[in-house]
Amino acid sequence: MRSIEKQLNLSLGLSLLVVFGLLWWLAIWTLHHLAEDYILQRLHLDADAIGQHLFVQNGQMALSEPSLNPAYAVPDSGHYFAIKTPTDTLTSSSLGDFPLYLKPPAATSPSRHYETLGPNNSHLLIYQTRVDFQNKTLTIYVAEDHSDMEQALWWFDAIVAVFVLLSMTLIYLLQKRLLRRSFQRLDPIYAALDGLQKGEPFYLQAEDYPDEVQPLISKLNDALQNAQKQLSRSRQASGNLAHSLKTPLNILFQLRQHPTIASDPTLQTTLQTQTDNIHQRLETELQAASIAAESPNYQRFSPAQDLTDLTDSLQQLYPDKRLHLTPSITDWPPTLPLEQNDGFELLGNLLDNAAKFSDRHYWLSFDRDTQCLQIDDDGPGVSEPDRTLILQRGVRLDTTTAGHGVGLAIVHQIVQAYDIALTFSASRHGGLCVQLRLHGEKPCP
Repeated sequence: MRSIEKQLNLSLGLSLLVVFGLLWWLAIWTLHHLAEDYILQRLHLDADAIGQHLFVQNGQMALSEPSLNPAYAVPDSGHYFAIKTPTDTLTSSSLGDFPLYLKPPAATSPSRHYETLGPNNSHLLIYQTRVDFQNKTLTIYVAEDHSDMEQALWWFDAIVAVFVLLSMTLIYLLQKRLLRRSFQRLDPIYAALDGLQKGEPFYLQAEDYPDEVQPLISKLNDALQNAQKQLSRSRQASGNLAHSLKTPLNILFQLRQHPTIASDPTLQTTLQTQTDNIHQRLETELQAASIAAESPNYQRFSPAQDLTDLTDSLQQLYPDKRLHLTPSITDWPPTLPLEQNDGFELLGNLLDNAAKFSDRHYWLSFDRDTQCLQIDDDGPGVSEPDRTLILQRGVRLDTTTAGHGVGLAIVHQIVQAYDIALTFSASRHGGLCVQLRLHGEKPCP
């Protein structure tokens, strides 16, 4: 789907182009016609004056030029006339010997106008009309050089075009900026959704946004609240299931030791296997249900408090091992996108393993730019083929060290629930390197 902002900008640009183009054409057309009508009106008056000053002298048609506009007597003055009879043509002194183009009279109209070239390649506007003089039909042509007027009109056209173009561009840019500012009012929604992904509380005041998106924000708030309620009900149902299955499962454990069952080794083995499977499956499902899955209803893991408590506990458990924290605890973010208990389970198991199998030192580092946690130790490490096995429940590669082989399986469940990228590699300190990339399934760089 195309961007609404781009569609509005495109529609606005086309609308401005059409409207301002029509305004420019209308202004040019109006001014050109006004200028032409003004000249034609003056030529019409001159043609009437010429018709009134005609007379016959010695059997020939004559005209008293001094009684007309003096410009008709000045050569190349830009004002010219010609009188055409069926047998002769009388021209003004200003025209000299220049052969003015005289159109034949129109059969349907007594008068008309046209343009042609005059002396010195000037542009002439000619008014043509027919008059009756002493039972004869004469055609009078009155011309005026309008080159200066055309030049002025051309400059006017250019200035108006530039003005229209600048005005259209300015209005378009201003409107585009207004649209961008209007759409920027929606940016807090993106920030709030990004915060929701990071585990921050989400709620938007619909009144703070334009009327057009207020219903959408209200629906979004309602949907998130309903999702939070459903998650709470799911957790409650999981807890109720755990309590309801405890008693029957304990009875089955006791039945495994009953003399009747003990007398049948095959039955006892089958019952033991199935009850262990039920117990393991129940633990797995309850552990998955207990993961907060980034719900804003639950308290986030705070490095300043929770990580400090965790490292203090590890120091007491392993007094001969030293933890190196990078950066210092004051430079960590206020919270990590993990529910508090899930953070304790995740980091607790990983740091406990690092301390347990290290020789003397283990490290915890965090990169705020890449959102990567890294845990290293200087222990014996884990071979590459065995790194795929350590996430399986009950698998213990080192049977000489205390443990049950479930810690990393819990870690695996948590990273799957949070879509955290978990990778194992050889540490530069000689032991195992564990990398966790929060907010994304791509491994740490």
